[in-house]
Amino acid sequence: MADRKLRELLTTDTVQSLDWNRVEHLLRQGSNPNTANAAGFTLLMAAVIRNEPKRISWLQTYAIDLHQVNGEGYSALLLAAGLGHTECIRSFQGISISGVRSVDATNVKVGNMTPLMMSALYNEPESVFQLLIMGADDELRDECGRDALFWSLASNIHSTPTSPSTRDADLYSYNPCFKLIQHHREGKRHSRMRATMTKLLSSFEKFNTQTTCGVINPRQRGEAFKPKGKIMITGGEQNTEHRTRSGFAVDGV
Repeated sequence: MADRKLRELLTTDTVQSLDWNRVEHLLRQGSNPNTANAAGFTLLMAAVIRNEPKRISWLQTYAIDLHQVNGEGYSALLLAAGLGHTECIRSFQGISISGVRSVDATNVKVGNMTPLMMSALYNEPESVFQLLIMGADDELRDECGRDALFWSLASNIHSTPTSPSTRDADLYSYNPCFKLIQHHREGKRHSRMRATMTKLLSSFEKFNTQTTCGVINPRQRGEAFKPKGKIMITGGEQNTEHRTRSGFAVDGV
């Protein structure tokens, strides 16, 4: 009964004029918070469209399905990303859906586009920045193999000037979403390089500690290593006593 009343409320009231007091009353009576109208819009989607992040946080206190989509395949987070409602996006931070972070959740009905792709497509730099902070994967691809960087360029189709002087210039240099994703990708690449170099240096230092490796005399390159005493040299053997440095025999020291 309560579910039917909530569905009627979502159907008769437009999203912009939804009475949250009646919604709260119905939820207290046991109505399902995931109830949707004929178009598939839920209370969570209504809160996103109305740009009410506090309502989103409040609805999450109930057993709400963050992965639920409307008839067109849009989840609440995808709607927030496309509308550029950054504060609503922030309300989804730290939430996971069946082991998958909500920030990367997608759906086949929308071609597996992620929220980051959606914000990039609609040229919403603040939302792109927030999603990247939340850990959105900018290298994920949709069903056609296109990533968020591609969609940031696609946003220029309707916004790029077509004057001859602009055509000759970098048409994408002023696109903030493109810049954000590109810089984020370069930062990840540099972080991976730093991590690799750190690992290599750590292994080298460990090798030095184990072998007490020092400076090898150029004349001994390719010679058999002899820490003290005899040294194998070209043309025979030399028994002259040698002082050593860090375990290596060094001539003329």
